[in-house]
Amino acid sequence: GVTGHLDATRLLRPLTLSRRTSVQSRAKLALAVVLADRCEYSEAHRLLQQAAQTAAAEGDRTCHCEAALRLLQVKLDSNGPNAASTVTSSLSRLVAETAAPHLFALMHVRLGGLEARRGLLDLAVRHLETAWRLLQDEPQLVVAGTLWLDRSAVELYLGHYEEALKAARRARATAESSGHLRHKLAALTNEAFLLQQLGRIGEAEEV
Repeated sequence: GVTGHLDATRLLRPLTLSRRTSVQSRAKLALAVVLADRCEYSEAHRLLQQAAQTAAAEGDRTCHCEAALRLLQVKLDSNGPNAASTVTSSLSRLVAETAAPHLFALMHVRLGGLEARRGLLDLAVRHLETAWRLLQDEPQLVVAGTLWLDRSAVELYLGHYEEALKAARRARATAESSGHLRHKLAALTNEAFLLQQLGRIGEAEEV
């Protein structure tokens, strides 16, 4: 996966024009991830829709599912939970067709984020716990990193500062293993903030 390389867009854009539709859909998916990380949601949304359509036509269920899951996150980040809800109805079917445990886990992570934005924190926790159980069958570090970042945020909203700190530290450890720079930076930021909230200023300064 793309982990924050500055030249990623330059490398990926030519591949989005490939005559091989399988390469084209994967490149559009990867480019959309980079653009979404930069908050360029409009183009990311367009690329994800194209990637999903091409993958569906090619019978690439995994790419189709990954694009749909990413589209849910882009809609959530750009327009809020009401907009994101419009793409949830078909997700379970798409994920089931892949039979991939890590995609089931990612679906629950995304749905957990959606419920957290709605303020349904107990439901968000249940989704994240389901995702963690699924990852025991097929570990996937990037999905796990996303899970622990979201779990840290949810525990913070619930006022559980120690639990939020534990989750942030697990997110950092996972990011160090996966090499995912953005996850690591987010985890470090969360960890430092939570230590400050707990009055552990010396530890926060060392993060």
